[in-house]
Amino acid sequence: MDFLAWLSFLFLFGFWLILLLDMINSRINNKTFWMIGMLVMPWLTPSFYLFQRKINTRLESSLFNRRGKIG
Repeated sequence: MDFLAWLSFLFLFGFWLILLLDMINSRINNKTFWMIGMLVMPWLTPSFYLFQRKINTRLESSLFNRRGKIG
């Protein structure tokens, strides 16, 4: 039973680490908010991030969000 507990822990930690690396590498809106959320609430933030990922990447690459870059 101890082996299954460690295996599930490693699986969850790997999933959390993959999402954290995705946050670091992708252009998302409010990146610091999501990174702090991953450290403060690691059990809740990944589920919200997965639902909001497409919206956040679209907002970051939006034409209206580009500061000082016209044309």
